[in-house]
Amino acid sequence: MRFAAIVILGLALPGSLPAAASAAATPTRLTVSDMRTRSEWIESRAWGGGARFLFLSDDNIERRMPRGYSLGGGGPEFTFGCSRPDPSRSHWRFRVDFSPAGNGITGADERARSRADAYYFGAPGVVILIDEMDDEMGRFPLRPGADGAGLETGPLPPADVERFMNASGIRAETPRIRFESGTIGLQRVFLALAQTPCGVRR
Repeated sequence: MRFAAIVILGLALPGSLPAAASAAATPTRLTVSDMRTRSEWIESRAWGGGARFLFLSDDNIERRMPRGYSLGGGGPEFTFGCSRPDPSRSHWRFRVDFSPAGNGITGADERARSRADAYYFGAPGVVILIDEMDDEMGRFPLRPGADGAGLETGPLPPADVERFMNASGIRAETPRIRFESGTIGLQRVFLALAQTPCGVRR
C-alpha cells in the first residue's frame, strides 16, 4: 500500500523529483561551533608566525556537503598572525580557511576540494569578536584571500590586535559559512613566543 501511494504521488507531480534532486545538490550553509574547552589555539608558523585553531566537529562535516565537494581530510580552521611567510614584510591579519588536504588523495579528490574552497570562501563576510557576556565587541570585514582558498581581514593595527587577544569568542560568518571558536590558549601562544611576529604589539 505504501509503495502504491508513492507511485501515485510521483505520477501526480512529474516535476517534483527533478526539483528535489536539484535542491539536494545545492550546497547548504556550513555551521560549526567549538566554544568549549575541547580545542585550544596552538602555535603555527605556516604564515611566518602566529596561532592556529583547528575545529573539532562532532560529526563528519563532509556529510553536509553535496556530492562533488570534499575537504580531502581537512577541516575548518582559524589562523591569527602574520600575512606572509617573512614577518618583516608582513602585517597582522585574521584568516578562516580549511586545513590542508591529507596525503594520498586522488585527482578527483583534489578537484572536489577546489570546488569546496571556491564555493564556501567565494563570498565576503565578517569576523565578529564576542566578549564573556556574549555581546559583540567588534567586527571586521572578511574578503577572499589572494590565494583564492580562504577569507581574511585587511591589515590589523595594534589596537585591533589587542581586541582579538581580549575576546572570549571569535565568529566568522558569510552567507555560506558560520564558524565560531573560543580563544583559550590564544594569548598564551603569543606570550610564549620569543619574539611576537608581525611587529611588536604596543
